Amino acid sequence: MTTDDDARVGLRVQVGADKATVRYLGPVEGQEGEWAGVEWDDASRGKHDGCAGGRRYFQTARGANSGSFVRLGKVDWGVAAPEALVRRYQGLYGPPEDGDDENWEEMYVQTAGNRRRGVELVGMEKVHRRQSDMLRLRAAVLRGCRVASGGPAGEVARLVPNVEELDLSDNLITSWDVVVQIARQLSRLEVLNLSKNRLSFPESQEPSHGSLLECLKTLILKECDNSWGQVLDLLPHVPSLTSLHICYNSLSSLSSTTAGYDALRKLELLDLECNNICSWEEVWPLNTLPALKRLHLGSNPISNITYPKSHSLDVPPFPALQCLLLGDCLVGDWASVDSLNRFPSLVETRLTGNPLIKSTHGGGRFEVRLARLIE
Repeated sequence: MTTDDDARVGLRVQVGADKATVRYLGPVEGQEGEWAGVEWDDASRGKHDGCAGGRRYFQTARGANSGSFVRLGKVDWGVAAPEALVRRYQGLYGPPEDGDDENWEEMYVQTAGNRRRGVELVGMEKVHRRQSDMLRLRAAVLRGCRVASGGPAGEVARLVPNVEELDLSDNLITSWDVVVQIARQLSRLEVLNLSKNRLSFPESQEPSHGSLLECLKTLILKECDNSWGQVLDLLPHVPSLTSLHICYNSLSSLSSTTAGYDALRKLELLDLECNNICSWEEVWPLNTLPALKRLHLGSNPISNITYPKSHSLDVPPFPALQCLLLGDCLVGDWASVDSLNRFPSLVETRLTGNPLIKSTHGGGRFEVRLARLIE
């Protein structure tokens, strides 16, 4: 591989409708032309683990047979953020060049003959005019737009200077550096969605000023395949964060040092739904977070909840927690329900879909459950 090829190994790419990570660039024995060895997000597309014809070209990281070779000309390396913005918001009078767009689809209905018929919506022309005026844009949605880089310095700020919410989910971004390059141009940015990007995060909790996103309040990292430790390492780079969503990340452990949890002290909402947390003991260290008001734990295999009947702490565990969502977990005992009554600030909970609730029938039992929580 050349030096340029080395620099491109590890980048995220798209081949047709499927995303992958580049593991190798170069010739393949017995084949003509240049090839890319990729590891597919959808492992079922793979054919091997990087070894072909008795020779190892690369090593897959996520699955034994999640890799394959594709011709270099079929690899889509993505676009820069400014180009994606222009395509998305200056092209609202027609569908995007490279595929369907959800907002475009909403302007049509399917006829009985499976054809699309345009729908004339009241005020739609005004909406188009407002959205196409990128200088006024408050929420920019670049979901699935193949964004891979930040583009020329200052170009994002020139195009959309007033954006407060930015959706970069399901793109081809590989590193936090690219995120910072884009987001730091938006001085009003408060909400950032990076879901479905395979990001490498900073390895140090000591951020340089250039790596800080000081105004960001909400960060969404759904399906990013990152560990809890990586998330904690990232948080010092977003010092004003109050809401963190890290559902669907296969997290099973929330263990950390005290210093690690210090980075969470400003959080008011923590969404951990749809992970693999199976023990309340994993959750318990969060009890020291002074500002935490909402904790979402739904769809985790947690079987019981405990809270001490007495303690000698100056500040009680979970002092500010008002909402604890536990829907579709594995809670099966009334002792867990009784424990909820000891949380000093709790006013909202959800237990639907748990074995305990599924085993009860009739309105009378519902009133019993309610009484146990408010007695």
